Amino acid sequence: MFTNDFVGDQADGLNRNVKSVYLVMFWDGDLIRDKILRICDSFTGSRYEVPEMHEIDNVITKITESINDAR
Repeated sequence: MFTNDFVGDQADGLNRNVKSVYLVMFWDGDLIRDKILRICDSFTGSRYEVPEMHEIDNVITKITESINDAR
């Protein structure tokens, strides 16, 4: 596990919402996957699946095309 401190805009003394991002990576296996997903789903927030390494270029191309079409 690696951790980094996140320094936000708290130095100005304002009570602002602080956003957190957690990245959980693990060797895929059905048992550990189900347990980790249940833990992640118990928190409020969004969960995003990272595509398989051989699919990443196709996913990036699709998202780029979608952004360009929206413009």
